Amino acid sequence: MTHAELLDERATMLELLERYVVEGDRQRAASVAERINDIDKRIARALSGVRLKVYFAGSIRGGRVDATLYRRMIERIRQSCDVLTEHVGNLELNVLEQGPEGDAAIYRQDTDWLRACDLVIAECTCPSLGVGYELAFAEAHHKPAHVFYDRTKTQLSAMIAGDRYFHVLPYDSEQELFRLLDQLLDEL
Repeated sequence: MTHAELLDERATMLELLERYVVEGDRQRAASVAERINDIDKRIARALSGVRLKVYFAGSIRGGRVDATLYRRMIERIRQSCDVLTEHVGNLELNVLEQGPEGDAAIYRQDTDWLRACDLVIAECTCPSLGVGYELAFAEAHHKPAHVFYDRTKTQLSAMIAGDRYFHVLPYDSEQELFRLLDQLLDEL
């Protein structure tokens, strides 16, 4: 959304807020006030030039069948945000265990990135213990988490699908995936 579109939306929301306050509809007024607050944050972020930091999660040791898709998703996200975990889309990524010290270093780096990120975007079509752990870590640290998966290829774990904390975004095609991803990025 452009800066002008955000300002137009804010003006529309202010009119709605005034109407709901006059009507005494406190619930709707509160909802619109939250939306105005979100718009104000987006405007401030746009004016400051600060880009959101995204932790992209995708299967590594659980299987690399979707690595090309991860790379394309990361490229799309990078158009408007900084991706802390670009390596997940690397088609040459080493998936072998690194030994106790190497695995500990990966754990420290990934958890540092999770703490530093503004949100998590995960592609969960290929089941992965690591991605499940990253999502639980994100929830424990109050990081918004958006979970994409191809419902024609898999069923999402009930531990993710049943947790209302996560924003679950099933898709049927790559075209739909990128439409949903673009919609999410436009709303940030």
